[in-house]
Amino acid sequence: MPEITTIVALARRPVQLGAEATNTDKFKPVVIGDYEEYSETVKSKLLGADACIWTVAVTPFRHSNEASAGSPKPMVFVYLSVEGTSQDLSKKPFIFGVYQLMRGKTEILVQEYGAAHKEVDVHIVRPGMIWSPTTFWRSVQSNMFRVTNLVTRAILNISLEEVSAAVLY
Repeated sequence: MPEITTIVALARRPVQLGAEATNTDKFKPVVIGDYEEYSETVKSKLLGADACIWTVAVTPFRHSNEASAGSPKPMVFVYLSVEGTSQDLSKKPFIFGVYQLMRGKTEILVQEYGAAHKEVDVHIVRPGMIWSPTTFWRSVQSNMFRVTNLVTRAILNISLEEVSAAVLY
């Protein structure tokens, strides 16, 4: 299992780890105003990275890099999409149609980028709903999903810890 030396979290707002985090020495939050333009300061924080987990997204309810220079191995780029996403853009899904088409188009663009840039190893992950007990209501929701999973997998879901472990290893 590879050793993680640093985790750089790019976010529009300050990011803090939960109280359950036991070792925060490797965590480096960086506030960024625009995901389309990276300042030299932000780029310097990413220099030498071996992997990227891209979780920037637009939720359906709100909808209306280079690899390290001289690195002998490709940079790993993991794009988190969503279960059920289709890359067939000719068919608009009934539920969250525009959102689903956006996800499909994004997957296509990510794959095309990977094909054109051999120094980047692209992976697309399609988990179901990712739950995390970070607030009271999310804790209630998380526990409801855990109970639901005992009986059925009708609502595809996974914990934040499980999906993090899967994409990192």
